[in-house]
Amino acid sequence: MKYNQKNSGNITFTLSLILALSVVLTAVVYSLLTSNNTPMDSRNLRTAPERISDEEEIAPTRDVKNLAAVQLHADEVHFGELILVNNKNAYVSEGVHRVCTFETPINISGKKTSDYGLNNNRMKLNPTVIDKLNLMFADYVKETGNNDIYINEALRTYEDQEAIYAAKGSDTAANPGYSEHHTGYAFDIAVFKPNYQAFDFEGHRKWIPDNCKNYGFILRYPEGKQALTEIKFEPWHYRYVGVPHSVYIMDNNLVLEEYIELLHNYTMNGTHLEINALGKNYEVFYVPANEEGQTTAYVPGDKEYTVSGNNKDGFIITVDLSETEEKEAEQ
Repeated sequence: MKYNQKNSGNITFTLSLILALSVVLTAVVYSLLTSNNTPMDSRNLRTAPERISDEEEIAPTRDVKNLAAVQLHADEVHFGELILVNNKNAYVSEGVHRVCTFETPINISGKKTSDYGLNNNRMKLNPTVIDKLNLMFADYVKETGNNDIYINEALRTYEDQEAIYAAKGSDTAANPGYSEHHTGYAFDIAVFKPNYQAFDFEGHRKWIPDNCKNYGFILRYPEGKQALTEIKFEPWHYRYVGVPHSVYIMDNNLVLEEYIELLHNYTMNGTHLEINALGKNYEVFYVPANEEGQTTAYVPGDKEYTVSGNNKDGFIITVDLSETEEKEAEQ
């Protein structure tokens, strides 16, 4: 059999072409696998992510040397000045409250000043709320020259709320067990001079909604927010949430439902909400509650801070930066 040089050349060319195509195909596949356009989940299946240190996981963009770990029990989500109590979130009165603020309501009559009155001497609120009420009404009398306000409603029992709900209906009263009046942070005001009447924003009385934020209070059910609060406009109902939250809520025309939702965008590891209130600077951030029962939150070890549950799904940490800033200014 004769050797066919022409056939040999054809075979060589074909093999070369196959080899070249294989090289090109390999390059294309490699390029696709490493392209930035490849979905992130696909890349992660192929390449293990770079391990970062524990400190970087806690706060990758912050000075982590001064952070301290705080252990929060699952029950504590229900306690603190920022708990959201509405028709979707019931008030919880019992449970562990080691870190989050918890106060036992006391009789207002034993601690109040003469700058405002009471519907009766059995009414109760949390001690901090009474202290702030005393300051607010002292300034109200000083600024307006009027001593005409009294506390009409304060702490309510479940049975009290049942009776009010039956009498007023769902657009005015919260469901029993779901009322802010169970918390000791909420109260209603009314007018007793010259005649007993519901509180409104007429004349000098407008001072209260305009200035309540400076004492840690918010107008809880403002106009135009009934779709969110499920309670119609109540110019007489106020709620204590504390500074700086009261300032941010009132200045931005928010209700507590909106504020609690907003804070989900400001996380421990990410951007913090910065608030300037009454000449002080604060940072606020949210920490989701661990469903396993224990949540670790990292807080500045060299700054004043408070922790409150939101009564839904996590915790809100408020850091007072003013003391640190004052020290830095002195140096």
